[in-house]
Amino acid sequence: MKKLVKKLNKYINKGKVINMGMHDNLFEVFNVLKNDEKLLRLLYYPPQDLAKNIPDPLDERLKNIGEMESEKQALIRGEHIYFSPQADDLETKKICRLYLYAGKRRPTSNYLMADQEIVIDILCPFEYENGDMRSMKIADRINELVCLNRITGIGKVDYVYGNQVNALKDYVAYQHIFKVCSMKK
Repeated sequence: MKKLVKKLNKYINKGKVINMGMHDNLFEVFNVLKNDEKLLRLLYYPPQDLAKNIPDPLDERLKNIGEMESEKQALIRGEHIYFSPQADDLETKKICRLYLYAGKRRPTSNYLMADQEIVIDILCPFEYENGDMRSMKIADRINELVCLNRITGIGKVDYVYGNQVNALKDYVAYQHIFKVCSMKK
């Protein structure tokens, strides 16, 4: 208990804000994801197709999402990163999408703390997956951004596991689960 209080005071004295609730945990991860240019390009741009003269989504000739008009940026983020698994529109659109939501929450041996799972589902259309294994590129980027970094809660975000999950017709889906230490209150 004394170690925990000492650690919390250390963060507070450094001016760091420690957000511990489920909402704060999810929102802080969301902020990291929605502001990453490489991830947004992987979600937004189609796979490279030399026959159609479509460059790689990370090609510097393509416009940066962060340099687009603010309305266009908001539209891209709002269409590609969701807090709930709503996929009705994906039957008519062929886009990549992330679902970010809370998973299981379990108490720890410390009566003040809980382990909070953060779930990130990746959905990609078959043509993106067959074009450049897009879901794996997106997963790798998410792991670079989130795993073993101090984003939210106490300590670093840890990777728990990943698994292929059922997807819509003509889509591939993969679920990644991360864990953070959070306050019970």
